[in-house]
Amino acid sequence: MNVPDSQDTFLDNRIREGASETVPPLEVERRLQGQLAAFRDRLEGSEWTVAFRDPRWGWPTWRRLGIVGMAAVAVAVVGLIIVRPRSGFAEVVDAVLKQPWVHTRTTFGSDRRVWEDWVSPINDIVASKDPDSIRYEDYRLKVYDSYDPAEEVVYRGPVAGKSRAGQFDSMAGALKVLLQGGRPPENLGFLGVGGESTKLLDQHVEKVTEEGHAWLDYRLTVKGPESPQPMTMVFRIDAASLLPQSCRTEWVLDGKPSTRETQFDYPEKGPADIYALGVPKDSKLVDRIPSGDLKRIIETLRVGRERMDNYRAVFVQRFEGIDHHWWKERPQIFYRKGNKSRGDRSSNAPGDEATLKRPAEGANLDRWWFERAKLFRFVPAYIQCGSTEYSCDVKSVTDPDGSEHPEIVSVNKTDYNTSPGEIYPARYSMRPEFACRPPLGIGNPHQEPRLDLHPAEGPPGCILLSIRHTSTKDRINEKGVGLADGRYYWLDPKRDYIVMRSDTIVRDGGGQANVHERDTVEEEARSPQGIWYAKKIRRSFPGRGGKDKMADQVYHLYVDFDAEIPDSLFDIPEPGRIP
Repeated sequence: MNVPDSQDTFLDNRIREGASETVPPLEVERRLQGQLAAFRDRLEGSEWTVAFRDPRWGWPTWRRLGIVGMAAVAVAVVGLIIVRPRSGFAEVVDAVLKQPWVHTRTTFGSDRRVWEDWVSPINDIVASKDPDSIRYEDYRLKVYDSYDPAEEVVYRGPVAGKSRAGQFDSMAGALKVLLQGGRPPENLGFLGVGGESTKLLDQHVEKVTEEGHAWLDYRLTVKGPESPQPMTMVFRIDAASLLPQSCRTEWVLDGKPSTRETQFDYPEKGPADIYALGVPKDSKLVDRIPSGDLKRIIETLRVGRERMDNYRAVFVQRFEGIDHHWWKERPQIFYRKGNKSRGDRSSNAPGDEATLKRPAEGANLDRWWFERAKLFRFVPAYIQCGSTEYSCDVKSVTDPDGSEHPEIVSVNKTDYNTSPGEIYPARYSMRPEFACRPPLGIGNPHQEPRLDLHPAEGPPGCILLSIRHTSTKDRINEKGVGLADGRYYWLDPKRDYIVMRSDTIVRDGGGQANVHERDTVEEEARSPQGIWYAKKIRRSFPGRGGKDKMADQVYHLYVDFDAEIPDSLFDIPEPGRIP
């Protein structure tokens, strides 16, 4: 990407004026290489696993992203502007990939705890060390090592998601935004923190000389939705080498001033393994990398998710055990086309609800619900293209004549660190191909798998995969909130190992395992391309008795593989009136 000189910003010119003209452009690019990778690492970095959004498994915990992540990405953008005078961004990215290592050291809190990160784009390695954990990820070998000082155990498992050492696609987007119009951008949503509601209030750069050394201090003032007061970030850049040396972030948290400081350096060599980060070499090693039958099962499930046919599906939920007119339920619509998916919810109720009669016994419910769905008006809940999701906030607006129409109030963009085969769309448990291929949690350091090829119970012909959670943290409490102690999955080898039944296990004080929830596939079918999928699923709650007793939830999925699915269905939604 070559940026015309006419798009030079005021900030760009100020930085070039303050910088030494004796620095060779190629040397600048070389020394900036790993620096940018570290910043992208913070933007994309997550815990060991993919962000699955089933409430039973919890939301992802983003590792130190917050304020430091925003600051680091902003520093990277500054660096790109500095070296931009006559070189294209593609050349800068190419140079970044050749950088040996970049090292950051961050201090935060009253006790000045220290976090360290190492990134090697050329070797595709990311390492980190903080007071609670040490981690080493090798994306070429697709293996991570993780050490918990409290346990004194090294866990080895498969890395999930895209490499965090060499991704710069959002950097290009960031650069474009900063170069538009010669003025600060209206928001910082492209930085990956705070979304579109994070505002840039002020930015300026000044040249500072201390003890004969020249620095460029780049100052940003931003305000996010979660903080009532602005946040200030100061990036100090060496005026001679044009490499960032430090970042200081100041904000107010619970009425008290807080600071976070990061120092940067660029070593020629980095840690060779997790033991080079201080892990005792005699530590116990627990290997969580799937092999043998388990590896084959995981791969088969992944292929089934990837190869599913395109479809339009009507989803209907009914409750059994209570007086519920299920035929009056509002349906939802799900679409799939390649690696794109969409979920729609109904925004109105047809006028025949009061007189609508239950379908006749033996009626073709697929056809009945397809016709029924035509009477509803649907609005987008989310659209997912690959690993990027656009979720919509929709409300009803009253027109001057008293009629109502739906409008998209806002659109939230979320980029997940996922690769093909790891992508789970929102509400995946309501989709035919994903409901019987849920995330199993294999690879998590604290989830121990065991395969039983001849279980004593369960659906006929199935094998049993047991997942035991070895950690006691965040377990399900008396209100049913938290993580389960384990899961049992009954897989059908004759149906490409789809999950025919899964039990969520909670143990009592005596260690006795009790079924907290049970999901059972009661009907399944094959797509025109031969992919097995779920048509009817029963969710029961045998472990929730007494006043908390819940009726069974029955999911019905009516799938049309011949439906016309235009590409326009997956256009990025925009706020405004829905046609």
